[in-house]
Amino acid sequence: MSISKARLATASPAAARAKKTRRPSARDTAGQSAREALKRSPAPPFDVVESKIHVPSLRSGTVSRTALVNRLRATAEPIAIVTAPAGYGKTTVLAQWAVRDSRPFAWISVDERDNDPIVLLRHVALALHGIEPLRASVLETLAAPGKSI
Repeated sequence: MSISKARLATASPAAARAKKTRRPSARDTAGQSAREALKRSPAPPFDVVESKIHVPSLRSGTVSRTALVNRLRATAEPIAIVTAPAGYGKTTVLAQWAVRDSRPFAWISVDERDNDPIVLLRHVALALHGIEPLRASVLETLAAPGKSI
């Protein structure tokens, strides 16, 4: 599994050590808070698949990828691109990272429907909205895109 990084903004790395077993952490609470914030906010003015913007839950018995998670936690880069063939644990290692890191995560699961840039931008906007509320004008623009999008 290879890990590539792209630089857009800076985030501070977490200081806590990784654990072999999944225990509730501040990140779990933060992730739940982001979901709760989305639930409490008014419905977006467009349709989205909500399951695509939440970090997947880890199943019990999942193999811990401690070395990879620690490499991800040690970086200050805000974006990680993980590439590997199907079944190599990309989603699992990223979900483990999200649980073990104190930084907020904007999660977007991408599929063939996201070939439409408007669909992709709507999901990206709502994932970011779960971390920090976006202005209503941003969401309204995505509801009725004009020539600029």
